[in-house]
Amino acid sequence: MTWHLDLDFPGSNACGAAVTCVDGAPAISLTPDPKDSPEVLWFRFRLRRLDAEAPAPWLVLRHVPTLLGGGDGSALQPVVRCDGGAWSRLPPGQPCRYADGRCDARWPLPAAAACLEVAFCFPYGQEELDALIAATGLRVQAVGASERGRPLLRLDNGPGAEGSQRPGLFVLARQHSGETPASWVLDGLLRRLAELGEAAPLTWVVPFGDPDGVLDGCYGKDRHPVDINRAWPGVDSKPRRHEVLCWMQEIERWRKRCAPTLLLDLHAPGAHERTGVYAFTPMGADGVVPEPVGAWAARLQSTLGAPWAAEQDFARVGRYPSRWPRETHLTGSRWAVHQGLPALAVETSYQGQGGRVFSITDYRAIGVRLADGVVATG
Repeated sequence: MTWHLDLDFPGSNACGAAVTCVDGAPAISLTPDPKDSPEVLWFRFRLRRLDAEAPAPWLVLRHVPTLLGGGDGSALQPVVRCDGGAWSRLPPGQPCRYADGRCDARWPLPAAAACLEVAFCFPYGQEELDALIAATGLRVQAVGASERGRPLLRLDNGPGAEGSQRPGLFVLARQHSGETPASWVLDGLLRRLAELGEAAPLTWVVPFGDPDGVLDGCYGKDRHPVDINRAWPGVDSKPRRHEVLCWMQEIERWRKRCAPTLLLDLHAPGAHERTGVYAFTPMGADGVVPEPVGAWAARLQSTLGAPWAAEQDFARVGRYPSRWPRETHLTGSRWAVHQGLPALAVETSYQGQGGRVFSITDYRAIGVRLADGVVATG
């Protein structure tokens, strides 16, 4: 093949790469590497042109029904950039069905580039985080170590002071490392809060809840040995991952230095969902969603509005099947509610809202709306 597959960079993910042919044109055929997870979804790779006359290749994503929410691929629009330029969306996938029932999906890739970079959704890693820090002046603190010895980072707009009544916001993102819309939403939120200066709440942020997964290109949902967002303690009161222990300690330090207003846990849902933004409202220990949590969901739905907020069922209670016992393996937002903190898990689609396909601009605008909603009601 006249293209070289490059996986030697942070956040890359692909396996089983093979050269095939689609309608007489070359194609790169691959599937996401599970990387310690029963679910797959995230992929990212580069193709470097070896022959100046090489025709544009196709992307063939194999085993697409094995992706979480992948379906037949027709609802998926991965992203691409040429020669390090701006990211853009590919068209909807073309399902490829076989006589034995298997299903792949394919996409045409752009022609005019020496290097093509392709990913499931807009990537966000350390380079993008560094740009955010430079633009906002946020402080960066190392507050622990990951399972593989990488620093756990916290961003903040100040240390606060014990007993302070300044409103406080705590944000978690990327507990599932492949859920990059969460980072772009966070990016917009923090840029907006930086504009507000002292009028902003005391904001402490976990930008990468699973830094190992972000760097290694893991999807991260239900990742071995325990999903980070199911490792928060329930009735037995012990966290199941060191990262979670560190995040718990950060939340406790933060709440002593402000008047806690809200904890936001930013995520992205299944691959095919085109319902924009919605929120999971965690239940308290009594099995009821606390009134302040429901009120926050209503406020943020109103603040987001069209074209981003889900048109139906914005506020949801998570009742889908889980691999983890719900009373002993809590999510971060549910643990926070059990501690008396108003908390929401906000899900932002990889794809978009109805016929609108989300761009980086959309994701940042969602973050701005969330920031304005928190400040207006704080």
